[in-house]
Amino acid sequence: MRITYDDADGYNLDQEVLIQEMLNAHSMEHAHGVRTPIGPEWNELRGAECEKLPVTGGAEVATVKRFQSLVGSLMWVSRCTRPDIAFAVHKASRRTHDPTVDDWKLAKTVLRYLGGTKESRLRMRGNKKAGELLEVVAYSDVDFAADKEDR
Repeated sequence: MRITYDDADGYNLDQEVLIQEMLNAHSMEHAHGVRTPIGPEWNELRGAECEKLPVTGGAEVATVKRFQSLVGSLMWVSRCTRPDIAFAVHKASRRTHDPTVDDWKLAKTVLRYLGGTKESRLRMRGNKKAGELLEVVAYSDVDFAADKEDR
């Protein structure tokens, strides 16, 4: 995690280097970014009837171990500096013990999103007056408008 500080911007936290390493590890360094980490097509992942990932395979084959490694890295990035991917990572991580091809595709979609937004960072600015409390206000549509009847 990179933490930078300057008087004008305050503190900035990012994980651009880790995201690039993740892209390289999964041969996605040239993948095009996507606009959201998850879309409505992932709202109803099939689970039981979907093809399962193999337990073993070659270096480029999607396996359970590679999936678990990717999801673990996505969880770390989400927890530390990128809350915008938290819902998508939650969806992808529901079956880490028995992942499906759809779960793998979702995890790679989240990684493509991170690849397109890897320069994003958390910025924390202090108040100019000593002694004032910092007010944090945040808004989020964490499931990216998946409820088609109430959006």
